[in-house]
Amino acid sequence: MKKQRFIIFTLALVMLFSLAVPNYALDKRLLTGERVNDAVGIISVDEYNLLLENSQVIYDEYGVDVLFCFIDSNEIEFDFDNEKLIGDYLIENGYWSEDAEVSNDLVLFVMDFGISEYEYWTNGKGDIVFSEEQEELIYEELIANLNDEKYYDAFYLIQDFIYGNCQELLNTVDKNKDTNKFQENDKTKDVAISGFEAAKAARTIPNERYAPRLVDTADLLTDSQESKLLKQLDEISEKTNFDVVIALVDDIDGYDDITPFADDYFDYNGFGMGSDRDGILFTIDVERRKWAISTHGFGLEAFADDSQEYIMDRVLPSLKNDEYYEGVETFVNMADKFIVAARDGKPYTGKRLKKLGKSWAYPLKFAIPIGMVISALIISFQILTRKTVNKENLANEYAVEGSLNITKSSDRFIYRHITKRVIEKDDDSGSSSHTSSSGSSHGGSSGDF
Repeated sequence: MKKQRFIIFTLALVMLFSLAVPNYALDKRLLTGERVNDAVGIISVDEYNLLLENSQVIYDEYGVDVLFCFIDSNEIEFDFDNEKLIGDYLIENGYWSEDAEVSNDLVLFVMDFGISEYEYWTNGKGDIVFSEEQEELIYEELIANLNDEKYYDAFYLIQDFIYGNCQELLNTVDKNKDTNKFQENDKTKDVAISGFEAAKAARTIPNERYAPRLVDTADLLTDSQESKLLKQLDEISEKTNFDVVIALVDDIDGYDDITPFADDYFDYNGFGMGSDRDGILFTIDVERRKWAISTHGFGLEAFADDSQEYIMDRVLPSLKNDEYYEGVETFVNMADKFIVAARDGKPYTGKRLKKLGKSWAYPLKFAIPIGMVISALIISFQILTRKTVNKENLANEYAVEGSLNITKSSDRFIYRHITKRVIEKDDDSGSSSHTSSSGSSHGGSSGDF
């Protein structure tokens, strides 16, 4: 009887275990480790979670494991040439099975921060979506990110590249499926849209920010470009306590003009930092080829009308050539510079704006040759007007008898150097303003490209 009870109990445990096994374990692997192993703490918790989610998306859709391992060989024993060590790592973490029925499709990327080197291993489908030839296509951008210590950007670039190759090269791709973005990006957009609509309907400015500082519903940027710009926007905004926001859209949601859309997008998405909600929003409507700037709080001081004109003169050439990433990047870099200057009490406007970008060496191009010409003319004039006299052997031959009697003399030469400088009056143009539907005061400008 005891034996029968034991058998029944064992069968029950087996059935319970089979129900608890996740879908991805049906290929006879039981995962015991995460797809991202950050042993050196090189990325933030949020970045870690994003990389995990992205790798999960790639596996769910294409069955390819994209694995990352960040180590420091000064802290732990590791050798890139030790294939057994790599194999043990994959087996111990459940990413490799000796079962012949298991394909073991994977890409393993190992970064050793102790010696600043990386290597990667591929198998199965991984050989197709991340070959040596394909790695060469992203090598320069990857190394640039690693050298700049933009580690999340580097690892996201790898994921994005592999994801695109899965779409293009694997037979399992559904050509009608919209898979341009990783899943969490779409979820973020859905939350942002719902929060915006609710606040807009209530004409209430929310206390929290509903949307990220970069939203590209028009799909003008690659995932890598979007990630890079968003990180830069977050860094600038936190550094200056001033929201810098970019919205790339192909629909302005029924608005007749892009300016009120931009104002409401800023207000009802909860943008603006500090008590005055300081910030600037740059919106591009690619469908109508319109752009708009909306400023709020300290933004009216940091970005006067002439300041906005100066910036857009440098952004518009890129937009007109459909080079949206380059145009947005120019705007972001200049916004950073203008905010910092304004926070220091020296906003770029008026005379100060006109001097921006002028080189101190520029006047020397003209001053040096002009000076040489003037010097030559003076010397020539002196030569032509010089009087010729006969030389005398004794100095007293030049004196008139009885006319000079010196007992003591002292010559003092007093030089007086006067520099006159015109004091330029500050002619700051200031920023024109208007009122949005929420009742807030905004500055800004708009136009087409």
